Amino acid sequence: MSKPLTGLVEGEAVQWHGHPTRLHFIRTYLIGVLCLVVVFIIAFFIPNIFNLVLPSPLPLILMFAGVMALLIFTLAGEIRVRRIRYFITSRRYIREYRFVSRRSEEITPDDVTDIDFEQGTVQKIFNYGNVTLMTAGSLRPDATTPGIIFWAVRDPATVARIASSVRSKYEELGRVVERVVMVCPGCGAHIPEDSSFCLKCGKKLK
Repeated sequence: MSKPLTGLVEGEAVQWHGHPTRLHFIRTYLIGVLCLVVVFIIAFFIPNIFNLVLPSPLPLILMFAGVMALLIFTLAGEIRVRRIRYFITSRRYIREYRFVSRRSEEITPDDVTDIDFEQGTVQKIFNYGNVTLMTAGSLRPDATTPGIIFWAVRDPATVARIASSVRSKYEELGRVVERVVMVCPGCGAHIPEDSSFCLKCGKKLK
């Protein structure tokens, strides 16, 4: 499984990772296909209908231009898909940008105040959408909302559910840690404050 650019700390595991779906950029790919179709019509179909004779290199030049347009728009779509990666780990929510430069944004589950997902009509049909991880903090200089948005991800309901599960487990772990405030005078083990006996050495505490 892929790992974030910042790596993983001890005990941290990736629960989900993904990137914007190609379906979100279908218009970019279709423009490239449309360019190739238009060039083919101009170079071959129209001359046959009107009995036109184009100079011999012109049809080849037009087809070459059409193929190049298809490649350029396809490459543009792939770059937009691959330049962004999303990660949900057991300790963080991460959004990364990778192209000419690399940049990573992350928040921890205890920073998150709300988790939501949204889908438009077309997005519902193809089952992709945005997952928003809201925080109570101020906006980052390059952000439009506080928190992080995983936009155009496949099956956003499942992604939101995984994010919520991580948040719940993180909060539960925090509550357990808060209860461990007593130190056994016999062995030095950390134990819940309401313990009558040490859970490690058995020493009576109360």
